[in-house]
Amino acid sequence: EGGVCYCDAMYNGDACESLEGITSRACPSDCSTHGACNNGTCICDVAWDGPECAYPSLCPGFSGEHGSNCSGHGACLNGTCVCDAQWGGLDCSAAPCAGDCSGHGICANGTCACDAGWGGGACLDV
Repeated sequence: EGGVCYCDAMYNGDACESLEGITSRACPSDCSTHGACNNGTCICDVAWDGPECAYPSLCPGFSGEHGSNCSGHGACLNGTCVCDAQWGGLDCSAAPCAGDCSGHGICANGTCACDAGWGGGACLDV
């Protein structure tokens, strides 16, 4: 109290709180009150995301570009993605397959891996 701070090398300010040569920048929208500002970059609180921490990210597959959870292919319901028709996976990122592989294969990243004896884009060819 009432004393004088003697700063280590490269620090300055009344309480040695600033690095020399580093300028502090403000964050956009003050991180929407859902994060902390670190020299112009928002560090978002848990369950918030995006460049300004403006989007809830309670579900997997958050896209700051679109401001949506579930990879933009579903809705977030109590922390779980409910995928749009034809989309799957925990984050709704699994692309649909033609005809759901017609029951003769499995869908992997939008492409049917057909069972033995079946072929074609939708596993319809024998």
